[in-house]
Order: sequence, then C-alpha cells, then structure tokens
Amino acid sequence: MRKPILIIIILLTGTCVSYAQQTRQALSKTAQNGALYDAQITDDGSLSIDYGCMMKKEQAFVNYKFDSKLKLIKEEESTEPKIKEIDKPMLKYEYIYTTVGGCSSFDVLSMDLNVSKISVTKTWNNKKQYYDTDFKELKISSGKDGKFKYKGYVGYYDAVSGSNLLLVKENDKSKEDAAQYKLITISLNSEVTEIPIGELGKYTLVFSSLIKKNPEVADVYDEKNLAEYNALFLFAPFKTCSADPKDFIMLITDGAGKEISKSTIKMPLTASTIIEMQQVGNELYFFGLTSAGTGSHYRYEFMDFSNIPNPCYPDFYNYRDNQREMDVAKCEVSNLILMKIKGDKLEYLTTTPASALQSKKVVPPSVKKVPKSEFSRFSIQAFDVLDNGDMVVAGQRKVIINMGGTSKWAYEEVTCFHFDKNGNLRAEYCIEPQLATAKQDKIFPMTQVFIVSGDKSSVYWIMYEPEGISGYANFWAAYNGRKTIYAAYQPEVTKINLETAKIGDPELPLGKEFLVYAKCPLIMKANSSEGIFMGQDRKGDFLGLTLFDFR
Repeated sequence: MRKPILIIIILLTGTCVSYAQQTRQALSKTAQNGALYDAQITDDGSLSIDYGCMMKKEQAFVNYKFDSKLKLIKEEESTEPKIKEIDKPMLKYEYIYTTVGGCSSFDVLSMDLNVSKISVTKTWNNKKQYYDTDFKELKISSGKDGKFKYKGYVGYYDAVSGSNLLLVKENDKSKEDAAQYKLITISLNSEVTEIPIGELGKYTLVFSSLIKKNPEVADVYDEKNLAEYNALFLFAPFKTCSADPKDFIMLITDGAGKEISKSTIKMPLTASTIIEMQQVGNELYFFGLTSAGTGSHYRYEFMDFSNIPNPCYPDFYNYRDNQREMDVAKCEVSNLILMKIKGDKLEYLTTTPASALQSKKVVPPSVKKVPKSEFSRFSIQAFDVLDNGDMVVAGQRKVIINMGGTSKWAYEEVTCFHFDKNGNLRAEYCIEPQLATAKQDKIFPMTQVFIVSGDKSSVYWIMYEPEGISGYANFWAAYNGRKTIYAAYQPEVTKINLETAKIGDPELPLGKEFLVYAKCPLIMKANSSEGIFMGQDRKGDFLGLTLFDFR
C-alpha cells in the first residue's frame, strides 16, 4: 500500500475563506491501466472508489477506501467491484418515436417526418450500477414517401400510453393549409388524431419545452416524457394573422394534445425570442433577448423553433434548429428578457437594455480592468432560481473558429447574469477561462453548476473548464481497449455574495495538477455542506481528492 499525502489548506480568496482537505494518492498499475468504475459515499461516511480494466482477458478491479477526512483506510484488488447493493425494478414500455430527415446529402437538410415504434426493457445490473437496456425499433414510416406525409417541428412521446404528440406541417404543397402548423398524436397502432389549434396554425413557433405535472414527485423515467410532463408551446403571430405582432400566445397541453391553458403575453418587441426555460415548482422562468432588427413579424428575424431530432445532423437537433441558432447568434441584441409565469399568469416580464450591461459588470478582485460589454452568441450552460428568489444564468460567448479547414463553434468568455426576485439585473459577473486556451479545448463547452452555501448568504459558481485528453474516456472504453481524445475538466470555484452582488477570485480546488472525472466530478455528502472533488493527474498515475466545504 502506497502512503498517501494528506494536505490541509486554508484558501483565502477576497473576503471568502474556504476550508479544504486534499489527498494525493498514488494509483496501482491496475488503476493506471483502467478507468474510474464507481465512486460513492458509504453509510458510515467513508468514500469508496473503484477502478477497473481488462487484465489478461479478465476483469480486474482495485478499490480505494478513505475515511471522512480523506485518509486512506484500505487499498484492495479483486475481480469484482466493491459496490453497494441496490434493488431496482424492471422497466418495460413501448412508445412512438419520431425524427426528421436522414443521412444523405439531401436528407440531412430535410424536415420530412420519420416514425418508429420503440420497445424498451430495462433490467437493473447491480454490478454495472446502471440499467441494461434492450432496445428494439420497428420502422413504420420514413420520409416524404412514407405513410405519414408531414414535416416535423416538435415531437414528445408518452411512456405510458405510447403515443407521440407532434407539431407538424403538411408535406403537400397542393393543400391550401400545407404551410400551417397542425398538432397531432400518433398512437401505438399508428392512428393519427388531429387536434384543432385554430389561428395558431398560422403563427410562428418561438419556443417549446416539457413542464413537470407534479414537481414534488421524482421522475420514474430517465428521459422527460408526457407520462410525467405537459407540453408548452410559445407562438408569435405571422403576417397572415390579424393579431398584434407583439401578442405572443402560450399554449400548454397534456400528452393527448388537450388544452390545459392558453394565454396572451405582450412582448416588448416583435423580435423577442426565448433561449432557455427553468421550472421551479409551478413557476416557470424564461430567459431571452430582443433583436434590434426591424422586421414586421417575428419570422423575419428568427427561424421558427424546432427540437425534433435528425440523428445525422451534427451539433444541433436539425437543419432549422441550426438556422435559428445562427439567427440568434448573429442578431444585434437590444435587450435581455426575463419572464416569470405562475400557473398560466404572467407575473413579470423585465427588459435590460444591452447598453446598460457595461455598468453592471463585476470582476474578481484580482482583475483590474473591466472587459468591454459585448452580449452576442451567448450559450447558456446553467440557469438556477435560488432560495431567496434571485436568478443566475451562466454561459459562454460562442465564436466560429477554423480547425483543419473546418468551421467549428468555440466557447470563450464566461458570463453569469444575476437577477433579483423581481427580474431586475443586479450584476453581470465576468471571468476569463483559466486553462481552456488552446483551440482543441475551446470546442468543448464548459459545464457550469451553482451550489447555495449552507448559510444561504452566498452561492458557489462552479465552472468545469475542458481540456482535450488522450486515454480511456470511461470504464467501458478501458474494458474494450479503446483510447480516444475526450474532454476532461478542471474545476474552478467562484463565490458570489448574494447581499453585495460581488465575487471572489476563482479557486482551483484540485490545483492545476488534477482533472476531474466527467462521470463523477463532485460528490456531495448527505445532509452536509461538504463535497468531494475527485480527479486524476494527466499521466493517470495519481488520484486527487479535495474535501470542499460549501458553507
């Protein structure tokens, strides 16, 4: 057994003090040749970590057990992982699954609807600590020559009834209403039912999402679906409608397309769009923007929303989703929008002029120059509503770079918008990435997380900066001997003072030596403000652990 190094550190950052304990543990050859298999905090508060790999055509595992203060208790090799027994029920269900387009040069740009019947059986595998899934697909209709001649825009399935709720348009130019939206359901026996939506068929879809029916009840299914969620659609008038172009309509339906509520929302400008939504209980929060464009209707500024997938279209749901992203990214932003809906009632809709953002910028104490204001191509990576009602929206600015003759999205400056409980902007926190500076690192977006402090006075803003690494991305890659270039992440923690709306300097809880495991970057202790960051050095020789108190 190798002797670990235990370090106790006091980190001083601005006005915040974070207490941390760190352990640097040398890994055995088995662990070095494999990858993280499982990590969990056991009932007695100790940390159990398993690595696994294939050794001479047999599975080999090594277990490291640390006490609550990260002192190594035991290192043990075996042919089986040391995992906690969990009993989970078998899950069986069928549903209609919908996609659009295909993989040919023509079909990759197509929105023609494809329909399949999916049969799923999930059996809990305690050894692997996840469900083994038996997945069978029966194709029912494919493209414009298939049974269902529609162009797809939105599709949500129901794991209980098996049906699929879709927003479509007719794939038949000879029909007068072919360009109008239709809301339909497709049942397991391939029956199509059309649900009338009246004038909304002539509108433009701005946004759609699923909203939880019973927010206090935990999800049964891995994927959000209409068994536990309702469907939300936000429409904007088009030129063929008599409605005021600013009078957007929010429609909420159940899985069968039955209307639950419909309300009018007066937007600040015609060119107002929604980027992201967050649900807290029965309250819905929307973040968006307005464009300085002068088009008479929404559709002249932004492509209509579509989140039905084309499995062959890279990086986006489909061609139209890509076009909408480009419209949003390239527009001249005139305002930020924050909107709160409770039930079916608008509680507030606030706007923050883009010209006012510079005065709201806040940087860490060590940064002497406030960056010039530029809100464009903003990719949201975290959107949280805090206990005191404040909201934080974090993301990165996207730019297009050239890699090997191919244009790719890259992710640069980090921004966090902090709004009060009434939707007014308190601050815009600006941080430059510490480590993700190479081109190959920037093509990966950060993962960002917020954790409220134990005393509720602060929120910890965690950014996981990506770094391209060669090796085994996970246990099953190690099991099959597949080395690849994958994204590993450097955790960076910044403390936001909720009273003063100031931030401290970023801390690196694992230092610059270790990169966290994507599968399990941070484990929070039950009923505690403490969490453990876990990572490995770039050579894969050492395990790094830091006990961090989010107090």
